[in-house]
Amino acid sequence: MADQHSEPTPPDWADFFLKWTCPSEQHEEILGDLHEQFTIDASALGETVARRRYLLQVLKFSRPYFLKRKINALSEPATYPTPFFVNADMIKNYYKIAFRTFQRGHIYSFINLFGLAVGLAGVMLIISYVFYELSFDKHYSNSDRIYQLVMENRKTSPIERNIVVPVALGPTLTQEVPEVEAFTSFNAYELVFLKNEKPLRSIR
Repeated sequence: MADQHSEPTPPDWADFFLKWTCPSEQHEEILGDLHEQFTIDASALGETVARRRYLLQVLKFSRPYFLKRKINALSEPATYPTPFFVNADMIKNYYKIAFRTFQRGHIYSFINLFGLAVGLAGVMLIISYVFYELSFDKHYSNSDRIYQLVMENRKTSPIERNIVVPVALGPTLTQEVPEVEAFTSFNAYELVFLKNEKPLRSIR
């Protein structure tokens, strides 16, 4: 059994007609306003008067111009240009704006350009340094398994670090540490020691 006290609602065919004739980008906003006004009119003037006023409002929003545009959109395919990331007119407009801004404020524009140049130069220097540091031993196929020993001198302040290590360290590590497969020395040099006034040679 239908509810005798249900809320009055506007005609469905009027909503369908409004959807068909009203622009799609404005349909929801207009429909919400009309439904809100219908509820106010129904409570104040009655459902019959509210329906009549609702129909008049729908006809006001259903203008022939919008209807004609709907019919043309359905009959003819859209011929909008394909957007492109770089547009010549857009770039030209940017250059005009930049030139006019530079003419109005020379000092302010110079400060901006100088800051931009310094920032770009700093970024390029940092990137170059990082790539240089990460490029060592990359020509070897097993570069991820190559390590360099560094010796620290903690008796100085600040701590000194250098790559000069005892000559016996390489053979000792390969014999006692299983993870060390092989070793090599570079920049070898000769030291001469005296013992009882007799020279002793040691290769490092």
